[in-house]
Amino acid sequence: QTAMDDQLVNQYLKPNGFTTGVYLVGWFLCDRWDKQHHQYQSTPKWSLERARDFFRDQASALSKNGISVSSFVLNCAANVPRKAAGKNG
Repeated sequence: QTAMDDQLVNQYLKPNGFTTGVYLVGWFLCDRWDKQHHQYQSTPKWSLERARDFFRDQASALSKNGISVSSFVLNCAANVPRKAAGKNG
């Protein structure tokens, strides 16, 4: 939850003299995840809208001193029921 500041702003934008950045998040959380998988265990259990609000607010807070940051949270969740997903492969 700190990568927008640590990576985008401080490792990419500032050192290269860029003033505008977009932070893209792929949001995969869905009911099809294996609840025992280590990535599921470490993922915030937020709704898609909560994730969008969080990253939008973070981008807004980091947009200062000539730096402009935007965020985009892409819904990558597999919301297809397991049985239907298995029919085609």
